[in-house]
Amino acid sequence: MIESEVTPRAPSFATALITIPCFNEELILNRNVEELYLFCRQRLTAFRWSILIADNHSHDETGRIARSLAERYEEVAYYFLPEKGRGNILRTCWLEQEFDIYAYMDADLATHLEHLPPLLEAVAGGADAAVGCRLIPGAEVIGRSFSREVSSRVYNCLLRLVFSSRLHDAQCGFKAVSRRVRDHVLPLTRDHHWFFDSEVLVLSERKGYRLQEIPISWQDHQFRDSKVKLFRDIRYFVRQISAFRRRLKQDPAIRGFLAE
Repeated sequence: MIESEVTPRAPSFATALITIPCFNEELILNRNVEELYLFCRQRLTAFRWSILIADNHSHDETGRIARSLAERYEEVAYYFLPEKGRGNILRTCWLEQEFDIYAYMDADLATHLEHLPPLLEAVAGGADAAVGCRLIPGAEVIGRSFSREVSSRVYNCLLRLVFSSRLHDAQCGFKAVSRRVRDHVLPLTRDHHWFFDSEVLVLSERKGYRLQEIPISWQDHQFRDSKVKLFRDIRYFVRQISAFRRRLKQDPAIRGFLAE
């Protein structure tokens, strides 16, 4: 079930882990974590929150900067995994942490932080997953390159067509999931990279879990080199979609989960 209305704040004081996956982010990490930390102190008063810098095998100064931030702030922690891949490090560190809500955002803070409270409030209010969306009414996208726009729209069309999904923006790096999704869905995922998000969302949607899309303001920071290569990524997503489609039909663990 997909919803677009933002759930009112639930004064639950739920615990929330806000994860920042990182790979070679020395130029922006200190400034952006400082900004996120101050925002959380001021605006996330309804949650007991922690920030986790999740380093997936950076080979620049990311680790040193992250360790310094973790020493400076009690609510900030550093996690290192000597393997690349956003999906890999999110799955690994989330399965090792005990929280009510698991959220992540891109290290460049492309999504305006004003959307973080509604994201967490959606899950605290009963949603199993809250998804930042750039492709629904109310969203604002600034400075997005042509290649990223094409890649995103092609991918989301394929996802909706192949899996009969109602999701509009499975790729956006701004999401939160419930403990139930952490416990039951994450162990069924396999992808180590960008397709991890789609595995989580499609499985949750097929199970009948409650998903909520939140329109966001998102800015492409053009001073950074784009990590999206149009044709390479489209080929990658087509391969992953095909493989995941087979798994939905053949994997005993997935079939058992969906049949429960």
